[in-house]
Amino acid sequence: MTVGQQGGPDTPIGLVTITYSPGDQLSALLDSIPAATGRPVTVVLADNGSTDGSVEAAAARPGVQVVRTGGNIGYGGAANAGVAALGEHFTAGMGVGFVLVLLGSALATRRRLDAAKSVEPQYS
Repeated sequence: MTVGQQGGPDTPIGLVTITYSPGDQLSALLDSIPAATGRPVTVVLADNGSTDGSVEAAAARPGVQVVRTGGNIGYGGAANAGVAALGEHFTAGMGVGFVLVLLGSALATRRRLDAAKSVEPQYS
């Protein structure tokens, strides 16, 4: 597999966010994604033990997957778990071409995900 492979405008983006009872911030992030890219997006919520119901509500949205980390394992551990879950998409041939890890309080503003994709480093 080549990491950071440039793709066309239909190359999917994997977006990982770490959650810990994020409340309305999570729905605001998810609502902001369509304006941020025209590409297909798979969202993985690496959940560090949320209890506010926001993650369950988000999981009902298309293209959103929840990975339960088993407790508050910290930002880095949760980010790794989320990216590892996207690995299933790589091996299943779904072709996620780019992965971003965003803070749950972030908003994906107009075309920002596409802009991030355009400056990716190249590795092989």
